[in-house]
Amino acid sequence: MKIREIHEDLLDIDGDVVHHVHNIAKKFCSVFDNHLEKVFKAICTDMAYCTHMRRAMDVIGDEMGKHY
Repeated sequence: MKIREIHEDLLDIDGDVVHHVHNIAKKFCSVFDNHLEKVFKAICTDMAYCTHMRRAMDVIGDEMGKHY
């Protein structure tokens, strides 16, 4: 409710916007037979477990002022 008071335009009257976007993304990716999902999971795994990638992402995060 508080976000609605501040930004009325962020909420869609006919339903949850995030749910609509999720359904659209799911429909779009379905034609690729889950290949995109597998690629994104592989990238995520590489980023999580590769120490070189993690250090590179830490440097980028530090430059952007974001810390995870």
